[in-house]
Amino acid sequence: MLRITSSTIRAGSVIVVVGALLFAGVQIARASIPDQGGIAHACYTGNGTLRVIDLQLGQACKSNERPLDWDVRSTVGYQGVGAKHLPSPTPVVVAAVTLPPGSYTITATVEINNVGDVSVLIGCFVYGENSIVALVHQTVPPATATSSTLATLSATGVTELQAGGVARMECSDQSNGGAPTSLVGTIVATGVSGVVRQQP
Repeated sequence: MLRITSSTIRAGSVIVVVGALLFAGVQIARASIPDQGGIAHACYTGNGTLRVIDLQLGQACKSNERPLDWDVRSTVGYQGVGAKHLPSPTPVVVAAVTLPPGSYTITATVEINNVGDVSVLIGCFVYGENSIVALVHQTVPPATATSSTLATLSATGVTELQAGGVARMECSDQSNGGAPTSLVGTIVATGVSGVVRQQP
């Protein structure tokens, strides 16, 4: 027969409280992007590719990367969307957004729909005005007898537009296959006006 005493209740309460504190500690340890001061830490390469890191977990920049820290508070986001049909290797602007002067992280995504009977190699450049921010590419297999073939490309980078300008994503069929392909793109620019460190 199980007997419940006041000692049992107190012990159970202590276990619950300790468990709750440990759980809270785990949550605090994980919630460190941005850090407690509102600073986001990242690393970027010479072509503008950006990678966010968590210093609290001991993450650091690689030898080919440079550190970039910014204050994420009071940032402003901008978004542009678009859709294009891509029957040739001529680059087309899939998505674009006009930005005021400032520093930005750029995230571009394109959904590829190959409805042709040959593979296509889709290459996309992401620009901050006239500077290349990122480059991604992917081969998309041909459509089947019953459905088209879908794929998604994503790229992230950082750019500084001293006079403002247009951030855009241009894509082309680099395989020159000419297969009918449709592209739906989204480009998001988030202001990082509070850059606190950008080492050469």
